[in-house]
Amino acid sequence: MQFPCHNTSMPLIKSAASPEVVEAIQNIEDRADRCYEPLALLDVHPSVAAWALMTRGIGMVENEIEQRGDNSAELSATLLNVSRFTPVAMNWSASTETLPPPVLHESGPLISRLPQRKHWI
Repeated sequence: MQFPCHNTSMPLIKSAASPEVVEAIQNIEDRADRCYEPLALLDVHPSVAAWALMTRGIGMVENEIEQRGDNSAELSATLLNVSRFTPVAMNWSASTETLPPPVLHESGPLISRLPQRKHWI
């Protein structure tokens, strides 16, 4: 997408920006607001989503420690990323709660009952 402004000095205040710039920015914001919609986490109860997020986050941290040790810049980055995406994704899941809580006495492992989706997180 070509940005509709050819001038390198754009106004920083919405009321001073051209309608084309305001529309382009609004389109970007609208698309960003929908970024979570295809996540499989939204197809399960928030408690299951929280469990999956924490399990995956712990796995990412453990994998980083195994690969690079417990005192690396990569581990620090992983810890920061996990600590940021986990609560955000939990909030997305909680805000779309429409499913009943899971029944824990169902037969078969829980993971086999989760929807098959390309992206969980």
